[in-house]
Amino acid sequence: MCETVVSIMPARTHTRYWQKYVRDHARVFFVSGKLKFLRGDGGKGVPVKMPFPEGLAFVIWGNHTLFTNYLNAMPASVLDVYERSAPAIPDHPVRYWDAIKRAA
Repeated sequence: MCETVVSIMPARTHTRYWQKYVRDHARVFFVSGKLKFLRGDGGKGVPVKMPFPEGLAFVIWGNHTLFTNYLNAMPASVLDVYERSAPAIPDHPVRYWDAIKRAA
């Protein structure tokens, strides 16, 4: 079992999966602007011509402290992110760990 899960995903806050799995269970950092990716080409990163067409978010489940500190310290010139998590998202989702305890 892992301690932390990090995802870069479309920021579709209106969807059921976001409401069920992200809203109250994860740290969320929205990315300002468009994020451009590099395509692997023989060990060299080649810029993709079109950026991802939607807004993206870093979503962190579990022990988020290391990633939260890293993203908060990153200069906006490198990656401009802003946090919009629920005020009291714990390091470990309470419902998840309660379910694990009940199953044991």
